[in-house]
Amino acid sequence: MNLGALIDACERRTGFNDPFFRTEWRDFVNEAVREFARRYPWPGLEDEFTHVAPGGQRFLTFPGYVEDILDLHDLTNHAHIDRDGEFGRQAARTFSQNTAGRPVMYEPLGDVAVLNDPVGFVHFRSANESDTSVVFVTGLAANSGASGTPLDWSQQTVEASANGQTPVTLSTLFTRITSVGRETNTAGDYRFFDAGAADAWISVIPAAELDARFRRIQFMRVPNTAVSLRVRFRHRVARLVTEAQAPPPAVDDDFVINQSIAIYQREKEQFTKAQVYEQKATGVAATRSNKEANFGESHNEIEPFLPLGGVVDDDNWRGGW
Repeated sequence: MNLGALIDACERRTGFNDPFFRTEWRDFVNEAVREFARRYPWPGLEDEFTHVAPGGQRFLTFPGYVEDILDLHDLTNHAHIDRDGEFGRQAARTFSQNTAGRPVMYEPLGDVAVLNDPVGFVHFRSANESDTSVVFVTGLAANSGASGTPLDWSQQTVEASANGQTPVTLSTLFTRITSVGRETNTAGDYRFFDAGAADAWISVIPAAELDARFRRIQFMRVPNTAVSLRVRFRHRVARLVTEAQAPPPAVDDDFVINQSIAIYQREKEQFTKAQVYEQKATGVAATRSNKEANFGESHNEIEPFLPLGGVVDDDNWRGGW
């Protein structure tokens, strides 16, 4: 079922078919699809790629389509890199001194807005000539150094309108960018570039999204040389924007419909009804999971029991092999 059919099914089951509410239903369906991917990830949702971590760099940021890191392997040193969230406490000296060497652990740091901190003025443009949506960039900017300034940096937000494929330069010189978002969905991707790094692109907002996000991790120890990594990861499920789009085939339609209605009921503060539909969604997904676990092995093809010693009793074993 595509997005439009899923919304129609939600409207039929709830009896609420206000045409002006379809945009909200779209958000509920997208949230339900991502919830299914989180609870019941399917094999095609996982993938891997090879990535080079530069030497001397403690942090590593991954592409926007990476949702979760499942496994990290050091191909250069033929070693596995374990996940740990407490190496700042366990090895305080190594961590505080940025000790270089072979990375032995990594810590997930969540999502960030840019691949790298900018070193010059940031400019952006759209991939589509007709896009004029407003973008909002928030980050830290160096203060002027005037007398009495208590902090080295201050947080600022800059608002700028896109001009299609023509670059637009932000008016503030950011040293770190914490969030990048835009007003509405657009026809093309928005890409952001750092003029101080030979116009290297540092962020992107996909056409179907409203903000930029990349998954980032932290190493210990800091790689002393470039390290080749094999990354196993789980894809971030893309949002459905138009009603002709459909979720991945592995997503169960009944789960999405029931979970979307549960979200809708919670929005209405009908929490008992929301729980009922959430239970329906969970039951549907559990049934599907059981079927997937038994794929290729029907229940009527049970391996027969053979007596100890291999002696076959014709009365119990009819038909032989």
